[in-house]
Amino acid sequence: MQQLFGIIGWVVLAILVAFICGLVVSVPLRSFADDNVLATFNSIDGEAARSALQQQFGIVFPTSVTEFHRANKGDKAYWIQLRLAREALNNLFKDSQYMTCTFPLQSNYIPVFEYARLLGPEQWARMSWWTPNNAATFVGGECTGTDYKIFRMFTDVTNSSQWIFYMEVVQE
Repeated sequence: MQQLFGIIGWVVLAILVAFICGLVVSVPLRSFADDNVLATFNSIDGEAARSALQQQFGIVFPTSVTEFHRANKGDKAYWIQLRLAREALNNLFKDSQYMTCTFPLQSNYIPVFEYARLLGPEQWARMSWWTPNNAATFVGGECTGTDYKIFRMFTDVTNSSQWIFYMEVVQE
């Protein structure tokens, strides 16, 4: 009988150790899976990007907004670039429920974009359109939405008639 209790004790101990090891190992593996397997990277351009952005933001872009680019890593991060007339910027996302904060725009402000931390070199290569560092004159801003998304906006205003708008949205 005593031998049976000894075996049961060792079995319970082994199960407990296995459970604890599973918890310790699962946290890094879950993060790895979320970041590298489940959060797939996608990049689209043109009309496909326009349609996806209109659906995402719940708006219809004016015809003066052109050359759409959109990339995302799962639902955790988005990168957007488009061209627009100067007049279109102020009301671009006015009716969107997705935008949960207002940008405090500042001249000569470049947000600290996180794409370099979140994406690998092969993903950057698919975003050749993401070139905010090429701007000579620009405005930018960032805010944290009520849903804890971080919105970073940057607009290249070098060409006074056709601005290039960039936005990064990261859910932390």
